Amino acid sequence: DFPELVENDGEAIITELHIERASFRKKLVRHIHARMLGIGSVPSSPTAIKHTLESCSTVSFSWDKSTSEGFPVHSYRVQRRAVPLYDAAAKK
Repeated sequence: DFPELVENDGEAIITELHIERASFRKKLVRHIHARMLGIGSVPSSPTAIKHTLESCSTVSFSWDKSTSEGFPVHSYRVQRRAVPLYDAAAKK
């Protein structure tokens, strides 16, 4: 079990897995802790997304926070995409 491997600064990693190099043990312990905390799990999608058109070149967005198992969501990535305002094919 993961908790047993990280107890006592990863002592079981030395005795059970025979990984004696300190740098390897530290990496393993760090990654096991992250996995136990749910770091790296996919968060839920934000909800209640709202937008406000501020000007021809500015839009403001707001939303309810996402949730993730064991670790809070700390940042969001918003992407912009150009969308045509009219259908050129409809004019033919």
